[in-house]
Amino acid sequence: MSLSEKLGPSRAKELAAFLLKVEFPAPTRRIMEPLLEMLVGGQSFDLSQNYLIREPAALLLLIELIPSLSEELQLDLWSTLGAMLHQCLHNISSCHNIGMTEKCLDYLAKTKNPKIANHIGSVLELLSGYSLSVKHLKSILSYLYNGQSDTTWAPHSVLLISLLNNVTINRTPDAFFSFSGGHGSVFALPPVSKWPTQTGFTVSMWIRSEQTYDSQRDYYKPILYWFRSGRGSGYSAHFVGSTLVLETVGKQIKKPQTHPVDHVFHSFQWYMVTVVYTAHRLRSSEVQCYVDGVLSLTAEVTLPLQEEIYDKCFLGGNHVATPDSVFQGQMAALYIWRVPLSRDSIASLYKLGSNYRSQFKFEAEVDMPLTMKEQKLLFDGSLSNSLIISYNAKAVDGQLCLEASPTEGHSSVFAHSPHATMLEGVEPVVTTSIHSALHSLGGIQALFPLFSQLDTEQLVTLKGKTVIDYSLSVKLLSLVFELARNSTTYMYQLVQMSSLIPHLLGKVSPLHLSGDLLSVIFDFLRYLSKSPYSEELIQPLVVQLLFNASLWIRASKKVRVYY
Repeated sequence: MSLSEKLGPSRAKELAAFLLKVEFPAPTRRIMEPLLEMLVGGQSFDLSQNYLIREPAALLLLIELIPSLSEELQLDLWSTLGAMLHQCLHNISSCHNIGMTEKCLDYLAKTKNPKIANHIGSVLELLSGYSLSVKHLKSILSYLYNGQSDTTWAPHSVLLISLLNNVTINRTPDAFFSFSGGHGSVFALPPVSKWPTQTGFTVSMWIRSEQTYDSQRDYYKPILYWFRSGRGSGYSAHFVGSTLVLETVGKQIKKPQTHPVDHVFHSFQWYMVTVVYTAHRLRSSEVQCYVDGVLSLTAEVTLPLQEEIYDKCFLGGNHVATPDSVFQGQMAALYIWRVPLSRDSIASLYKLGSNYRSQFKFEAEVDMPLTMKEQKLLFDGSLSNSLIISYNAKAVDGQLCLEASPTEGHSSVFAHSPHATMLEGVEPVVTTSIHSALHSLGGIQALFPLFSQLDTEQLVTLKGKTVIDYSLSVKLLSLVFELARNSTTYMYQLVQMSSLIPHLLGKVSPLHLSGDLLSVIFDFLRYLSKSPYSEELIQPLVVQLLFNASLWIRASKKVRVYY
């Protein structure tokens, strides 16, 4: 039985109490090292080499000890935890699963040291960016609403509002496959009897690598995808350092053709990678690679002839799956089309985002502002009719990942069942974004009560000095606008309530009506001017907010001149 199975929250409190007696009057640094070693499975803890959380229960023990630590040790511990979470998503997931978000909120409310609060905020931002449940968002908003008193914000409220802003901006997929990078951790596709090479094909996926390249390990080449036959003929892509290399091998090809993509892939960032293979009859075939919808490679290539079944099809590795060839990181929204997609289609696909997981049949499924051209490219039926392979982390049953493309083409593509297998070390992850959580609480209108608290003072020093933070109005309005940018639902909510924002701003100090606030409004209106719904969206905001004379007459002369 592992430590995680033996040690629950109640046992963690008991053990923490025992350690406090042993380490009376306060725990010292010497107790932290064995606890960190326990966290990584009993091995020597090293932030650069051995940082993977293998025993999340040990984290419960660390959390219970935090209030009894000196401020110096608390600062060191929160800094170490933040660095561990930055290293890999597995650590964030482990912390999220044991309720670390609630613990962070509790400690943030209790701490008075701004340096410690900043480190707690960094940990909380990583956890909230990974998944922010309705319960946790409700806790954050309740914390902000209630405040310390009628005249003072709750401690570190500005930090929390900035955190919500950052989480809203840095959107990530809410369903993805996580690859541990260990031996055998690959995603196995079923054998493909007929690969679509007559006109060409397109492979598209979202990826996030957690691998750091060691220049002394030249043999370290993690594989992104591997579509080949038993004799090695076919297509693959692997990383050499921060460069993606495409490779094609065939019986009629004298030696493997390799094509490096002219793009630097940074660790811990999401990218949409789209590879287009185009077959030509009268001239050389070609391969193109797009990164985030932008063309990064065009090269001539000889497409291999398929003379046998492609029975070695994998994501994140190949049939050997050694630690030096498997991918460590995350993948989302895998699609394969039996036709080469156009540049405009790929750009529209990127605009659609990483959270789209359907079959390109119904545009009503999308809550993203799209132009008429983008809607036509995505939903006129061409993408749906040519889609032959689709996998996503929400369509799973145990270790089986269900193939989710239109079923008409299955019999001609796969040798048997179209469903894939997630081998050991690959797991589906489903999270909740701030957009989804806020929708359950009523949408952006749940944020409007915070505008009425703008004149409330904020504690800024340990000595109890309080001041009004006049940048809060900018942060709150930026949060509302950022939510509306990525959701037509929130955009129309904002337009429907366009008269409420100036009403709330008119009730607080004129010092909140700053040049920075105007800049935020102008930036959002410029964004709306390029939106497909610009005519119906801009007018209410311009009339109610920007051209509201009774509101801006209260602003300073400098702001009115700018206005």
